[in-house]
Amino acid sequence: MSKKNSKHIVLLLFVIIILFLNGCEGESLDSSKDDIYVDDLIISRNDGKVMLLSINDEVLNEFDSITPILANGLIPVKIKGAWGYANKKGEVVINPDYNDAAPFYGKLAAVNIKGRFGFIDLKGNVIVEPQYQAAGGYSEGLWTVIKNGLVGFVDESGNEVIKCQFTIPNDIFPLAYKFTDGFAAVYIDDGYALIDKKGNTVSEDIVDSFVAGRNLSNDGMIKFMKEGKYGFINAKDGKIAIYALYDYAEDFSNGLSCVELEDKWGCINKEGNYVIEPAFDYIGGFSEGMACVMIDEKYGFIDESGKIVIEPIYEDVADGFSDGLACVKADGKYGVIDKEGKFVIQPIYESNITFSDGMGMFYENDKVGFIDAQGNIIIKPELDPKYVRPFSNGYAYIKLEDVWRRINKKGEIVTTYGDESVDMEVNKSYSSMMATMKDLFDNDLDLVFGYDGYAIFYDSDAGYNGGIISREGEIIIEPKYSVLERIINYNVLDKISKLQ
Repeated sequence: MSKKNSKHIVLLLFVIIILFLNGCEGESLDSSKDDIYVDDLIISRNDGKVMLLSINDEVLNEFDSITPILANGLIPVKIKGAWGYANKKGEVVINPDYNDAAPFYGKLAAVNIKGRFGFIDLKGNVIVEPQYQAAGGYSEGLWTVIKNGLVGFVDESGNEVIKCQFTIPNDIFPLAYKFTDGFAAVYIDDGYALIDKKGNTVSEDIVDSFVAGRNLSNDGMIKFMKEGKYGFINAKDGKIAIYALYDYAEDFSNGLSCVELEDKWGCINKEGNYVIEPAFDYIGGFSEGMACVMIDEKYGFIDESGKIVIEPIYEDVADGFSDGLACVKADGKYGVIDKEGKFVIQPIYESNITFSDGMGMFYENDKVGFIDAQGNIIIKPELDPKYVRPFSNGYAYIKLEDVWRRINKKGEIVTTYGDESVDMEVNKSYSSMMATMKDLFDNDLDLVFGYDGYAIFYDSDAGYNGGIISREGEIIIEPKYSVLERIINYNVLDKISKLQ
């Protein structure tokens, strides 16, 4: 792999990571009416050619490479070894004058000119002369940049509003140097601190690390560690709300955090006061107003006041309550109880029952089947787990007699996909990236990526080539391309992330 290609792949991965961090979890993307894909465009890779296609299989233009992200109406494209930008018609609107080019986030795009990054506007005018070693991580109107090995921030006017001054630790975590709720985590003085958008340190203390998932804060609280203990910072002002006292702490949710201190668990509020005294051997996170607890190696459930509402008599709890049901283990078998602790599905199963969209998947003798919330077996446990996808939006996907089928909640087959195997991804944001991973699969490549009106599929009977298939099983583009990718509409993705 050439150094140029390596650099572009690193930049693209950085861009994709930022996309995911900016909102591919939390509220389901399927709940939005906006499709995160550009539905009328497809990227094909075939015989060394990279083409921008319409959904009607019309070749709009051919490029050396295409970054599968549309932002502000433009797509980064590579032409004769250099990068520029094309519109949705495939027309080149910003000349390929760059060694590398990121999508247009906000009003600017980061471009590489002779090994240094600067910024251009939507007309291709240079707004910031190339001077940075790296640029990326757009969040809340600011770009993250690196100069002389130090991190700073550039605004949408191209001003370096926070000078490059923060070091990059070896253990840097993904949310460092990304603004969330007006704060960013940065590394200074052998530890982490919070800064505001003016670059001022707002933290009262340097901490060993911030314990973050997708977001730096959860329920308005930022979890941190210091000297092996957990505490919380208020995300409104950056000040310590709860000092690092606890051996472990769950993220805040609905104003509560489950914490462990000296081998006992309780729940605290945002002022650090115990709402539930630390009297349990374990407390799981709350869901639907109830949390599982362990006392003397037995499990039960409490409400948000700490009152035991289901006695701790079970050997295990598979998960919290969902749709009013929880899977528990009794006498060595798994069943499902309601919120009164009554079995709605008797404990007769060897493994836990996992509910999704109101339907449970259960196992017997290494085979899987489906059961409804009333305990009625909808599909007997006779299916190979490798070829079963859980229910989502009222449907599940199963493979029978080497053919994938879509079923409803009655177990009725509503769509048969012929010879094309189907693997509908519940999280749509993975699909265009997954299509590029074709070479990593050794066996069953008959896959479909996507979960909306139409999707990419690969057909082994057509030499593992890809085409486009509708949700109803209609072939829109015949399988003739080595690799197909769908283009992510960043503007829609950004809109969805802001609603979360």
